Amino acid sequence: MPALLAIDNVTRMFGGVVAARDIAFELQRGEIVSLIGPNGAGKTTLFNIITGFVKPSSGRVHFDGADITNLKPQQVAQRGIVRTFQITNVFSGLTVGENLRAAQYLRLTGPFWRTMLGLSDARDRQEAADRDAAELLRVVGLEHLRDETARNLAYGQLRLLEIAIGLAASPKILLLDEPAAGLNSEESARLVELLRWLCRERGITLLLVEHDMSVVMSVSDRIVVMNFGQKIAEGVPEVVKQDRRVIEAYLGASLDEDDGAANGMNADA
Repeated sequence: MPALLAIDNVTRMFGGVVAARDIAFELQRGEIVSLIGPNGAGKTTLFNIITGFVKPSSGRVHFDGADITNLKPQQVAQRGIVRTFQITNVFSGLTVGENLRAAQYLRLTGPFWRTMLGLSDARDRQEAADRDAAELLRVVGLEHLRDETARNLAYGQLRLLEIAIGLAASPKILLLDEPAAGLNSEESARLVELLRWLCRERGITLLLVEHDMSVVMSVSDRIVVMNFGQKIAEGVPEVVKQDRRVIEAYLGASLDEDDGAANGMNADA
C-alpha cells in the first residue's frame, strides 16, 4: 500500500543557512510518528513545508498519491492535512464552543448568503457541525467548558481545545507541534491515551513534534530524529532510544563514551 504522506528528499535553505537537508521519510495510514530532535534541528521547518507555509528549495511532498509541494496552506488543509502550533492558536475572547464553530469553516461549504438567510440546507449543515462540535468536546474532555471563554482555561485545557480545533477540520493527518508542552505528568498521560484513541477509533494518522520523551516513547509507532537539519535516525522507539547518534544529539555524549548516556535517555523515556 502506498504511503499516505511521503517526504521526498526535501531541502530548505534560508539564504546560506540549511534548515533541512535531503529529508526523506513516509507515513503510513493509521500510524503515529514522532519527529524529534534538539532545538534548531529543523523540525518546525519541515512541518511548515508539509503544510504549505514554506516551500522547499528542492524535493517534493506527496499526499495520498498527489504532489502537494506547491499548494497553498488552505489547499493543503482542504485535502486533509491539518496542524496545530507550538503556541496555542485559539481565539481567547470566544467561548470554547465558538472556537470550534469558527474552526469548521473548511466543512461549512456553500454560499454565505444561504447561511445568512437561514435556508434549510445551510441550517442542516450548521446543525450537523454543532453536533460534531459537541462530540469533539466530549472526546477531548472539555464538554463541561463549552460556554467558558477560552482565556479562562488552564494551559492543559487550551492544548486540548487546540487539538479539538484541528479535529474539527476532519483531517486525514493531524500534525501536532509540541502538544505536551506545559503539561504535568497526569495531563501528559491523558494526552497519550487521547492520541492513541484518535488513531485507533477515528483512523487519523498523527505526526508529532515533541520534546517530552515519555510521551514520544509511549505513543509512537516510529520515530524520526533530526539534528542540524538532517535526519540522523529512524525506527521504532526501542531501537531509536539506543542509537548512539541520538544519544549524542540529545545529551552531548561522545560516541566513544560508555552506556551511561543511553541509560539516562532510557530513564527519560
